[in-house]
This record gives sequence, structure tokens and C-alpha cells, in this order.
Amino acid sequence: MNRRKFIGTAAATALSGAAKSNQSITTDYRILDEARAKPVLKRHLFPDPVIIDSIELLWDRNNFICRVRSKDGAEGLSIGHPFISKQNYPMFNNMLSERFLGEDARDLDQLILFFLKLWELEVFGLLLAAGKITEEVIRSMQCWKHSGFSVDQSVSLEAGDRKAIR
Repeated sequence: MNRRKFIGTAAATALSGAAKSNQSITTDYRILDEARAKPVLKRHLFPDPVIIDSIELLWDRNNFICRVRSKDGAEGLSIGHPFISKQNYPMFNNMLSERFLGEDARDLDQLILFFLKLWELEVFGLLLAAGKITEEVIRSMQCWKHSGFSVDQSVSLEAGDRKAIR
């Protein structure tokens, strides 16, 4: 292949990629909805209640580790994404841990849904108190199937930047 043909092929490839990237992107939530509808735990594998006795948030290098112990001594660990953990550890300490104590871990799905609803109400309350949102907007957002809330802060949009919003 000569140099002119190589450059022409490279340019055509780049232009076709740019044209594809400008096409409208739609999100298909069906797969996520199906995964979300499945239970977190297979309850039949745990015939007896697993009552949460303690929840601790531990720190190791750049990670938060959640350690949960049941009344009968069973222990579970989970490690969250470092960025999300750093941003949300106050929420863990102030809202999450006390609400899960004494609950049956086999009901984790319901506990998580309860916590997410509580978190949503806290966020809306803070935004409302700060005058950043109205009751009407809250009612509207509560009807959305997928709220648009995200803990990812790597992308920010300036107020009124209509071009970036698209």
C-alpha cells in the first residue's frame, strides 16, 4: 500500500468513526431492569434467619470494607468502589448501619429498596431546603423509572450549558 492510499484509508476510517459517534445514542434499560428484578440472595440456601448484629466500616489502603456479622457469628465482607466509598462513608455511618441492625439479612433486597427510598427522600429534602429544587420537580422526578441520579462525578455540566447537556 502506498503512502497516499494509506493516508486516504486512515482519513476515511476516522471520518466514519466520527460520523458514528455523532449518531443518537439510546439506552436500553431492559437488561438492567431484569437484573434488578432478580433477588440478591437465594433465600432457599438460608433456611434460618440471619439477624444482623453488627456492621463496621473498615479502611484498607484506598478501600472501604463493610464487615457485617450476624447474631450467630456468620460474617460477610464487601468492598466498594474507592471513589464511591469515599464520597458515601458519612451516609453509611449516619443512615445505613443503624437501620440494618436487627434485620434479617435474607431480606437484603427489601432492606436495600428501603434504604434507597430513604436516601432519595434525604437528597430531595436537602435540595428543597437549599432552594435548589421545588416540590413540583420532586413529584415529577419520583415518577421517573430511571431517575438520572448518579454518584459518578467525573463528568460535570455547568448550569445553562445546553450544548453539553445534549
